[in-house]
Amino acid sequence: MPEVLDAPQRALNVRALLNHSARVTKVRARAPLRLGFAGGGTDVSPYSDTFGGCVLNATIGMFAHCSIEVRSDQMVKFVALDYEEEVEAHTDADIAVRATCAS
Repeated sequence: MPEVLDAPQRALNVRALLNHSARVTKVRARAPLRLGFAGGGTDVSPYSDTFGGCVLNATIGMFAHCSIEVRSDQMVKFVALDYEEEVEAHTDADIAVRATCAS
């Protein structure tokens, strides 16, 4: 059974982590969802450099989850469970993913 490393509340460099140990084959992470009430993006350069910025955000008791698992075939797969969609490509390929929303 592959070793699983859960590291809540710590930022990790995933590539360094996976290279660190041959036993680590899967990394799971979660981040709190943030709601933007006003000013979204005004705190990001270059807009904020010229005009300043102010953002009103709040986190809620829901999370975005991510799992990264080592594969032996040099492929990467992105799966959106909520949209029931997945995209798979070779790690050297350019991946163009277009978000589609169901109405």
